[in-house]
Amino acid sequence: MRKLAILVKTGIADHAVLFMAALLASGVLAVLAKLFISMTDQGHQPQLYKIAFFLPVPIAIGIGFCAAGMVQVRTDRTRGVSGLLSVLPVTRIQIMLPRLVTVIGLTLVVFGPATAIWIGHRLFWRPEGYVAWLVPLQVALAAGLTGIACYSLGLLVGHAARTETLALGALPLAAILVLLIAIKGFGWSFVGVVALFAAACWICLLRSKVTGSLAVVSAALIMLVLYAGSLYWSRFLCDVLLLTCVPSDALRVEISPSGLVPDAVEADPEAVQQSVAAGWIGGQLWGDRLMRQTLSGFRVTHSLLVHLGIVDDLRKMQPLDDDLVDYYRYADYDQWFNHRELRFDEAKGQVCHGASYIGPEGMSGIPYRAALGRFTAPLVGAGALYDRGSNCFFAFDLEKGAVRKGPRKASAEEVPVEVGIPFLCKSFSCNLAWLPPCEDRLYRVKQGYFYVPGMGVGPYKEVSRYPRRYVPVLYPSGRIDLLDRDTLEVTRGAGALPRPKTLFGTVSAEPRRLLAYRAVLVPGPGEEYAGMVTASLPAQVIPLTLNVFDRHGKRIAEAHTQTPLQIPWGSALLVTKYVFESAHPTVLTLASLLAPHNFEPSSSHRAVFLMPNSFVTQQRDRETRLIFQLLAGLLFLLPALLLAGFLSWRVARDATAMGLSHRTRGLWCLATLAFGVPAYITYRLTRPAVPLVPCRDCGQGRRVDQDVCHHCGSGWNVPVLEPPAWRVVSP
Repeated sequence: MRKLAILVKTGIADHAVLFMAALLASGVLAVLAKLFISMTDQGHQPQLYKIAFFLPVPIAIGIGFCAAGMVQVRTDRTRGVSGLLSVLPVTRIQIMLPRLVTVIGLTLVVFGPATAIWIGHRLFWRPEGYVAWLVPLQVALAAGLTGIACYSLGLLVGHAARTETLALGALPLAAILVLLIAIKGFGWSFVGVVALFAAACWICLLRSKVTGSLAVVSAALIMLVLYAGSLYWSRFLCDVLLLTCVPSDALRVEISPSGLVPDAVEADPEAVQQSVAAGWIGGQLWGDRLMRQTLSGFRVTHSLLVHLGIVDDLRKMQPLDDDLVDYYRYADYDQWFNHRELRFDEAKGQVCHGASYIGPEGMSGIPYRAALGRFTAPLVGAGALYDRGSNCFFAFDLEKGAVRKGPRKASAEEVPVEVGIPFLCKSFSCNLAWLPPCEDRLYRVKQGYFYVPGMGVGPYKEVSRYPRRYVPVLYPSGRIDLLDRDTLEVTRGAGALPRPKTLFGTVSAEPRRLLAYRAVLVPGPGEEYAGMVTASLPAQVIPLTLNVFDRHGKRIAEAHTQTPLQIPWGSALLVTKYVFESAHPTVLTLASLLAPHNFEPSSSHRAVFLMPNSFVTQQRDRETRLIFQLLAGLLFLLPALLLAGFLSWRVARDATAMGLSHRTRGLWCLATLAFGVPAYITYRLTRPAVPLVPCRDCGQGRRVDQDVCHHCGSGWNVPVLEPPAWRVVSP
C-alpha cells in the first residue's frame, strides 16, 4: 500500500503541467456555463452561431484528454520511468493505478466547477426540486466518463505508437468518441458504451502484450466503437446533403381542389384560389424555442437534427414557449392552449388546470378533493379525455366547471394512443393545412402557408379553423375515430394515417412506426364536420404522404412529395450512402434485417451499431412474403459479404504464413466474415510480431520462435559440436 501511495504521489507531481492545463480548461467551462445559464434566464435561447461557439469546446477537451494520456506515456519514456519501474518489485496493476488516479483527478478538476455552478443555480436561484439537480449530475457523469475514455485511448495509443507522428495522427479518434454524445445524448446508453470502451482500453493496458482472448476481444470492441461511429457520421452526412439538395417546391404537396367543398362554392367567381389541402416537410417549429431559434435556417434538415440524442435531451429541459401560446391564440386554437396548461397529477389521480382539479365526478376550484374521483393514466385532449381505468371518454368545460362521462367502450382491447388537441400531432417535422376557397392568392413561405381569417368566399367567409364540436381520436392501428364532445358518441373510421412510401414499398400506418404525422379536422359552414386531412413521414424523412377523407371516412385523394430518386443529386448520394452501409459489419447489418420491426423511428436515427433505416432493412417494406423480403435483403447485403469474404481470405493467408493453429485461423476467419473491417484491423494489430526467416527445406518463411517449420515440419539445421581430441594444458 505504501508503494502504491508513493507511485500515486510521484505520478501527480511529475505531471503537474497536466493539472495546470486542466485548471485552464475548467475556467473556460465555468465561464461558458455561466454564459449559457444567463442567456437561458433572460428567456433567450442562443442562436446557431452562438451555439457553434460552444460546440468545439467538448471536442477540444476530449482531444486534450487524449493528448494528456500520450504526453504522460511519452514523458515516462523520456525520463526513463518505464525502464526503472520494470526492474522494481511492482506489478503491472500497481504501475497503471496511479495513472487511473491521475485521470480521475483531471476529470474532477475540469468538470467539477462547471457542474457546481449548474447545480447551485438550480438549487438556489431556480429551485426546481430534487430531479432538477439530477440532470447536471447525469451530464457531468457522461462528460467525465468521456474524458476518462479519451485519456485511456491516449495511453493506449502512446504505448502502441512507435513514433510521435503516428501518435498525433490518432488524436481525431478522440473526436469520434466525443461526438457519440451528439448521437446518444447523455442517457444511460451512452454511459454504457463509453464505460465499456474505457474498460476495454484498460484491459489492453494491463498486459505487456495484447495476448489472450480477453485482450483481443477488448481491442475488437475499441475498433468497433470507433469504426461504427465514423460510419454513422458518414451516413448522416449523406442524409443531410440529400435533404439540403431538396428544392423548395419539392418540400410540399398540394391537392386542389380538395374535394371537401361543394362544386358550386369552388366555382364562385370571387374565388381566386380553390380549396387547398397542403402538406409540407419542416418549416414550422412552433412549440420548440430551441429548435426554432437554432435550426430554423436549415429548412427540412432540422427534421433529422431534432432526432439526435443531444438535441432531444436539450429539448426536454425547455419550458413552455410563450411565442407558441401567442401563435395558437392567434390561430384560434384556444382549446389547444388550455390543453397545454393541463397536467395529470399521478399521486392524486386528477387532472390539474391551474388551481382547479378535474376528476371523473366533477371539477373543483378547491385543492384536491377525494369526492372528485381518480383517473387512471388518462389521455387528455381539447375539452375531452380518455380514461384507461374506466374505458370511457369524458368531456369537460373549463369555463362552466362541468365534467360529463360517456358510455363505456364496447372493446377494452382498443385503447387510444392520442386524443386531439384539437389536431393530432407527432413532431413538427410534418405539417399540413386545409384552406377554403379564397378571394386572394395564398402566400407560400418556407414556414408553410399564410392565411388570414376572412379570406374565404361564400359560406366559408367566416369559417372556423376547426370544428369545435369534434375531436379526433387515434388508435394504435392508425385508425382515426371522431369524438362528439356534446354527445360523447364515437364515429368509427372517420379517417386514418397515411402509409408513407419508401424506396422499396410502404410503411405501416401505425403511429409508432412513423417518424411524424399530423391530422386536422376540416370545418364546414356552421362549424360542421366536413372531412379530415392527414399526413405522415417515414423514418427516412422523405417523401411526405398526404390523404384527404370526406365526412363519411372515405379517402378521396392522395398525394406524395418527391422521392429521393427525383431530387437533384439524390441518386449519387444514395449510392454513396449504400457504399458506407456496405462497409458496416455484416453481422450487425444482418441483425438489423432480422430484428423485430419495432424500432421507434426517432430512436433509429440514434442507432450506431444497428442500421434500422439501411437499404437492407428497407426490404422489409416490400409488399410481399417475408421470405422474398429476406432474399431481397440478402441481395443488397451481397457487397458487404464480398468485402468481408475478401478480408477473411487475407486473414487466412496471413495467419497461415504466421503459423497460427488451425483453430485460431478458423476463429479469425469467422470473426472477419462477421465484423469485416474492425475484425481485420484488430487482427493486424494483435497478430504475433515475430520475424520470419526462409526455411532451408521448403523455402517459405518460418517463425524463429518455433522448433519446427509450420509449413514442412523440418527442424533447424543445427551443426553437431563435438569436442576436439587435443587439449591445452599448462606446463
